[in-house]
Formats: sequence, C-alpha cells, structure tokens
Amino acid sequence: MAEEYYSPEDIRKASIAEMNLIEMLKSITRTVEDTFIEVNDIVLSFLNGDLETVKTRYVKARHMKNQAEELKDKAMEYLVRVSTSLLYKDVYRIVLTDLDRIAQNLDAVAYRLYLLADRGYTLKGTIVDRVKEFMNSIRKEISSLGSSIEMLAINPKKAIEHASDIIRMEEEVDQEYRELELMVFEGYAENIPLLLVVKEVVDLLEETSDLTRDAADNVKYIALHKV
Repeated sequence: MAEEYYSPEDIRKASIAEMNLIEMLKSITRTVEDTFIEVNDIVLSFLNGDLETVKTRYVKARHMKNQAEELKDKAMEYLVRVSTSLLYKDVYRIVLTDLDRIAQNLDAVAYRLYLLADRGYTLKGTIVDRVKEFMNSIRKEISSLGSSIEMLAINPKKAIEHASDIIRMEEEVDQEYRELELMVFEGYAENIPLLLVVKEVVDLLEETSDLTRDAADNVKYIALHKV
C-alpha cells in the first residue's frame, strides 16, 4: 500500500483549521469561566443568606450557559467541515463536549440553589466555609484549563504544565468532596429535602472537577504532539 502523502497545501489547510478551532475553544472556555464566576457569586449569595440575589441572578447564569452551548455548537459544525484536515479531530470533539457539560453542570447548580432560595432554605455552620473552599478549588481548576488552552497554539510546553497542574488539583478536590459529602449527611439528616438538593449540588460540582480534569488530559495529549 502506498504511503499516505500530505502536500504542503494539505498541511497549510490543516494548520489554519486547527488555529481557528483553538480560537473557538478559547472563546468557549472564557464563557465557561465567566459562567463559573456568576455561579460562584450565586453560591456565595446563598451561603450568606441573600436569597433574593440568588433568585435574580439565576437568569443571568442560564443565559451564560446558553451562550457557551451556542459557541460549542458552532465549533462542532466547524469541526465537521474541516474534519478531514485534522489529525486529532476526535480529541478536540471530546474537549468541546467536556466544556459544554461543565457549563450545563454549573447551570444545574444555580438552578438547584434557586429552588432552595425560593423555598427559604439556608445553610449554617462550618459547612458554609467548606463549600466556599470547595468552590475556590474548582475555580482554580477551570482557570488553569483556560490557561492551558490559551497556550496550546503558542507554547505547548506551558499548556502541558497547566494541564498537569489540573490533574494534581483534581485529586485534592476529590478529598474535599468526600469530606464535604459526609458533612452534608451529618448536618442535614433530619431535613431530607435540603439534604438531597445540597447533595446534588455537591455532586454536580465534583463532576465539574472531573470534567475539567478530563478536558485538561485531552488538551495535554494534543499539546504533547506539538512539543
């Protein structure tokens, strides 16, 4: 069988297609980061007992999630059009899907807090500080993912470093999750509706951390081929 031949024009087209796709990834990641910032503010408002703010800001969080979804759809359409030019098209598709699922999870967190706020539920005690710490850890992961994607085209070694940091951070988040989950069961065993919804919120945040790690792992894979 004859070896597959890539002409200089094929290589040029592939390079342009990948650069465009990375720019789309960067745009989606920035929107996801902005969504996290908004949801983090909603979480803080809920923890501080500012329930009206939770209810009013949920609409903005939903809008930002929709923006991320629209950007993902456009990137997917572009990926289909240029797929024959891209060697790692399936890896890019997975990263796009992970980013979309992160935005979906964040919206789900905001919605559940909206439901709790609408019914007048609040959290008190040491769990408040632990939730804040948990959110801060996930924020660092998502921020590092943005940095990794930002460096993908211009400094692959840096992209690898940021991605490796995320994989390490995720292990720490797992430990925080296990401790926080136990606190939820211990603190709200007598209030089943609150327990179930708060447990869902914590689970969604932990899944968001896992998705961020998965996306970082795939970005790292792409970057390794550029070093």
